[in-house]
Amino acid sequence: MEKINIFRGLIGNWVFLGVISATVVFQVVIIEFLGTFASTVPLSWQFWLVSVGLGSISLIIGAILKCIPVKSGEISGSPNGYKPLANGPDDI
Repeated sequence: MEKINIFRGLIGNWVFLGVISATVVFQVVIIEFLGTFASTVPLSWQFWLVSVGLGSISLIIGAILKCIPVKSGEISGSPNGYKPLANGPDDI
């Protein structure tokens, strides 16, 4: 999520829309009609709304996290930006 506008170009990407549509259809079929096979019970529309709302929270949290400024810069002594792991008591 490098850009704040995560929905730009969403409608034009037919592969993404197909995958999301198939996922939604399969989830509804499994929950509503394959209860014995999947050990589930049908949900009321209130629980479906709660489920979709909880799943959507990750998008909101991701957008909020992108607004937090992060100091850019490299950690000294490490070319890839990560601190080396300690190998023993002498490295701590």
